[in-house]
Amino acid sequence: MSVDQNNVFKTIGNQMAATNGYTAEQASDLYIADGTLNDWMFYDQGVFSYTFELYPIWCCTGGDFYPPDEQIVPQTTRNREAMLILSEYADCVYRAIGKEAQYCPAGTP
Repeated sequence: MSVDQNNVFKTIGNQMAATNGYTAEQASDLYIADGTLNDWMFYDQGVFSYTFELYPIWCCTGGDFYPPDEQIVPQTTRNREAMLILSEYADCVYRAIGKEAQYCPAGTP
């Protein structure tokens, strides 16, 4: 991973975390996981992706990864702004670090 790629991940992650109260961090800082979908998307497909633990208290205190039904609306509402931020970078994630001209010249996907 290049310095610029790392900076993109961190910058967008921190922007999203500022809206939902999460801590932006690598999944490996939470628990051991390798060969995840995010690994494949980035290293095989070149796609920047993020994982949201939608209900962290539930998953990390002896529960599982399926919150109760009554948490669907509060948790999706909590993460709405973060998803909107992420979608703003869909055309060029490097805009997050001010390098869109270098990586995403006008007229390229």
